[in-house]
Amino acid sequence: MMKKNFIAALALLSLFSSAGCSNSSNKEGAEGQETSSVERSSGEDVILVYQIEYKGEEGLKPAGSIKLYFSDGAVRSEMDMQKHGQSMKMTMLGNADNPNETLILNKEKKTYSKMDLSGIADNETVKKMQEMQKDSLVVVGEEQINGYACTQVNMVTTVEIPSALAGIIGGDDKTITQYWMTKDIPGYENYQRLLESRPELFSGSAADIYQYGIPVKQVTLESGEINMIMELKSVEQQDIPDSKFEIPDDYKEA
Repeated sequence: MMKKNFIAALALLSLFSSAGCSNSSNKEGAEGQETSSVERSSGEDVILVYQIEYKGEEGLKPAGSIKLYFSDGAVRSEMDMQKHGQSMKMTMLGNADNPNETLILNKEKKTYSKMDLSGIADNETVKKMQEMQKDSLVVVGEEQINGYACTQVNMVTTVEIPSALAGIIGGDDKTITQYWMTKDIPGYENYQRLLESRPELFSGSAADIYQYGIPVKQVTLESGEINMIMELKSVEQQDIPDSKFEIPDDYKEA
């Protein structure tokens, strides 16, 4: 169960890493927005920080953060997590000049690797997983979350396990994920253009959810209990140096 929750956090990280690969951002639209959670500065780039909590033996506990940097045609995402006593850090880069490629940086080893996105939709493993998973979307209504006007949508996911595997990994499973989405955050235009330009990556339930905006809060429930909370804690506009979106000079390809 916990593994699927962790995958949900990774999904947000990788999806936003791809967001910079669509087109350059609409900065005029971002400047015209006034929300209580945004710190204004002379910069037009955007930094989003999400905090994540996971359920442990003693209830929900802070587990780390995801930090997203948006600039014109580029994005950087940083995950810093603590789970089961182990640390996981991941940095990913995306750029409009190469929309089918995401770079993964390893700070400790000073290396980088390339992830090809062009064939994901046709991958046989991905197709089989999609066949096993059944999603249904329910629009709950409007609500203010952290100063943002949000639309709450609930995604009910049922994974149908083949009988040959049920004895090994268990039977069918159901998860409810609650999303509070908004279009009032700078950088939303990047994400919307990605949905429109990469339908092979954002089809089905992903497209259904993200048509309502960027997540301000996400809650995952299994067997009626909360197992994960991911919440937007800060949005800041500032000038981000180009080096944040580039491979460091002393890194080597893995």
